Amino acid sequence: MKNKKLTTNEEYVLLAVWKDAMPHKNIIEQEICKSFDLSHAIEINWSNENFVLNALRLYETHWFTELKDLPTNSGHIEKIGSTNFTLYVLKDCNPQYRYKPSVSGSVELCNINIMNLKEKIRDYVFQKNNKKFSVHSTNNFNEFCFQSTLLLGINKTECLLKGQPLNFDGSHSEDLIGSKGWKNWNEVFRALNLSCNYVVLRGFEELPYNNPEKDLDLLTDDFQRLASLLGVFQSSSQPYKGTMFVAGERISVDIRYIGDQYFDTRFQIRVLENRQLKNGIYVPRDDDYFFSLLYHCKVHKDSVKPKYFEILRTLAIKLELNWFDNSMLNDDKKAKNILAGYYRAHRYIYMSPIDEGVYANKVIVDALPGIKPRFNIIRVIKLKIRSITPNYLLDLRRFFLNFINK
Repeated sequence: MKNKKLTTNEEYVLLAVWKDAMPHKNIIEQEICKSFDLSHAIEINWSNENFVLNALRLYETHWFTELKDLPTNSGHIEKIGSTNFTLYVLKDCNPQYRYKPSVSGSVELCNINIMNLKEKIRDYVFQKNNKKFSVHSTNNFNEFCFQSTLLLGINKTECLLKGQPLNFDGSHSEDLIGSKGWKNWNEVFRALNLSCNYVVLRGFEELPYNNPEKDLDLLTDDFQRLASLLGVFQSSSQPYKGTMFVAGERISVDIRYIGDQYFDTRFQIRVLENRQLKNGIYVPRDDDYFFSLLYHCKVHKDSVKPKYFEILRTLAIKLELNWFDNSMLNDDKKAKNILAGYYRAHRYIYMSPIDEGVYANKVIVDALPGIKPRFNIIRVIKLKIRSITPNYLLDLRRFFLNFINK
């Protein structure tokens, strides 16, 4: 994500006052004004229907079920306490960043100004009513961009990032953006561009206008933040996979992330760092797209989709790769030489993906430098069974497994 701060020395911060701290709002506002510019005080009103889902997404907590089965007893829901709360938008004119452990145990780079204010308010409320964690704040600028997009929506967040005032009556009676699915793909990518570091790996040629295959393949450096932003219903065994709804259609989502060994980690970092904005969507640079798509076609699949022949041919012409022709896509020996050469030149290595469902073309894999996967006959049989099993049977199996787990 390449969001810019207001200036070198200024940034916005969010501070939410939950139910247990609401009786002390006057004191809280006085404490805020000692160290921050109070830009907006917004009364948030969520619906009862989406309260649980809103809480889970805001706190970046994955969930494995449909809406009707969402847990209602999580600690985050207890912290918030009510569908109505006050959200303050603060401007910090001199943010100070340090590494600091959070309540959740994460040690991250935080703006200690807001961290100190939050701890002071929490201590005050605890002394009054013995309630912990009665306020919540964004700890850094990226978290502000993520939570502001969720809480206030795209237009208001864009105004804040441009330094423009929010012209409204001070109340916001809406659930988190995307809580009832997304209106269209343009809305999806506007939200992603504000809040997550991502790139669409492939299948983006018709986006944001159309997605005929009804799937989305992404690469990111934080899969849970991206999943929470999109409102993905995540798989219990593979939380980097799931489904979401766009324009009333169920979309399959695969979230690849830095370090998941989908391909070499340095290759993943390269693709993410070199990404380019086209039609409002971050996509790989042409050379990264060519080699990552060729790798996907010849390593991750046992056959090449017809549409990729034309895409790779067009990219090869654009990149002046005179040595490439489409026969390589049907010839493992030719393809392995190109991919092995590319991997060696960049000091990349092959490692088995964390996602065990990813196919591995043994002919190509054996030619790549790196740690070779063991031949696992059980895994091969599982993959074959999965490939020929109708989706409704897989869904039935997942239902019974979830039922047994409960």
